[in-house]
Amino acid sequence: MYDRASKVINILINTKGFDQINRNPKIKCASVDGKEYIVTCFSLRPNRATISYLAWENLKQYYSEGKNVPAIIDNVQKEYIVINAFGLKFEVSNSQLSTIEIKDARKIFKTEDELFLSIKELDADKQHVIFSNQDTESDPRHYIETILEGNKIYPCIIEKIQKDKQGLQTGLKVSNTELKSWVYVPKSHLTYSRFLDLETKYTAGKSINIIIEKYSPASSNFIGKTENLTDPWEDSSITKLQAGDIIDITIKQINEFSVICEYKEGVECRFVKQEISWNHSECNTTLFKVDETIKACIISIDTDRKLINTSIKRLSKTPELEYFENHKGQVVNIEIAYIVPEKGIAVKYTDSTNTGFIWWSEIGWGVIGHFENIYKQGDKIKAVVVDFDSEKNNIRFSIKRQYTHQFEEWRKLINEDYPVQGKIIEYFENSVHVELIEKEYIVQAFIHKKKISNLVFIENEDLQYYLPIGSYFHFFILEINENKNTISLTRKEYLEQTEIPNYGDVINAKYVKKNHSKSYFYSDELEGWANISNSDISLGASIEVILLSSSTGEYKIVEEHT
Repeated sequence: MYDRASKVINILINTKGFDQINRNPKIKCASVDGKEYIVTCFSLRPNRATISYLAWENLKQYYSEGKNVPAIIDNVQKEYIVINAFGLKFEVSNSQLSTIEIKDARKIFKTEDELFLSIKELDADKQHVIFSNQDTESDPRHYIETILEGNKIYPCIIEKIQKDKQGLQTGLKVSNTELKSWVYVPKSHLTYSRFLDLETKYTAGKSINIIIEKYSPASSNFIGKTENLTDPWEDSSITKLQAGDIIDITIKQINEFSVICEYKEGVECRFVKQEISWNHSECNTTLFKVDETIKACIISIDTDRKLINTSIKRLSKTPELEYFENHKGQVVNIEIAYIVPEKGIAVKYTDSTNTGFIWWSEIGWGVIGHFENIYKQGDKIKAVVVDFDSEKNNIRFSIKRQYTHQFEEWRKLINEDYPVQGKIIEYFENSVHVELIEKEYIVQAFIHKKKISNLVFIENEDLQYYLPIGSYFHFFILEINENKNTISLTRKEYLEQTEIPNYGDVINAKYVKKNHSKSYFYSDELEGWANISNSDISLGASIEVILLSSSTGEYKIVEEHT
């Protein structure tokens, strides 16, 4: 023992950093029973000046040779670490510890860890040095990248459930002996449910398999997710659900106007206040309790928002609701009960004493004008059953939706610089409903009365002669409104670009209008005027005309076809 100790002491003394104080290191001692034994004790005194000198000489040598300095971590603080290099202690700030951002050094480095530091600046005379751990073999970036690229499943131990300042659960803190820092697993990486109490599923001390997803410099720890976390919305038990199904749901959150529930963990559903009861006075969300399980009827399933809309009151159906469910999307015969100016039309339908409603925007695909001048009480019309107002127990109908309107598909095919052909469907106060077909796609459009003729102002009573229902005409597209999905047409521009006939050519047209001095004719390709004929020609009659003056646009009626 003495020989080994002597060798170590000689090495230390030869560095000239230590001086031996005691000359005789052997001390004679006696045990309690009187037996003698020898204790070897070398007493050394550090020569601080020499240690400092030698340390700076070593640093100068390492700096000149471009070698990394071996160091031991002596102390770790949040914003820096203290290292021991050649017997001297130095601070290394967080900014020099890695090429990645380190917010808290305590979460990355431990006392007694060995580092290999590069020297960025050195002035031995002023005893100034700046160490850096960036891009060295001990830079924690290499370790972190190895972990992230490994795509390994780590069996971890649950340390505790993390909570925010308000006491709300945010995730799990887990650990693994292979990882230098603990792993944070956010709640969203544990479950698709906003309402799951993590304590019911995850217990401290239990094992959990975790996949490392990323590293967070802000918190200086890894972020992970639980193995095999699957979206419950992709489960077949969910994809098979449809409107009308009765399901058991558990209440999770009660608001003034709605109640949020879960059908299964991570599958949210809700019902609004109006869906609680057919009796308005009973529509009160305070009637329910959190974690109470109730039955509900599915109204609709919003896969984009991942939400099931449900109803309590629809567990028992009213006659109106039964009619809606049996006829939704169908064209039905209804009778106008009364007109609500500027709002819509109340209608009667089969087997109901209640009335349904058609909003003005559901009357036509374009400019309607004063619809109260078109429809009257007692009129029998056709409409599509489109929606159900559960609050008012009222069915919504649409007149315009009985006509196919494939706007998006048609819009992709159409060239607005070319004319289109359309069929005349019906008249409104200020416009005419026209149906267009492009390849196999059908859309509904309209033409305003002022866009029909270049010669005269069109009155409502003229429409039946200019654009008879069921007939076909060519149009130019005036405007396509992407927001409203409407298409505005014009005949004026189309008629302007058609060729004027040659003198002597006989043209077939319709006799459409007359006043005190002129009569007017109209066809798909031509419109013009002629002097009043001596014969009494009825409006809408087919006639033949020939050109008299290309400058004035005057023609002569040569024959009438009855």
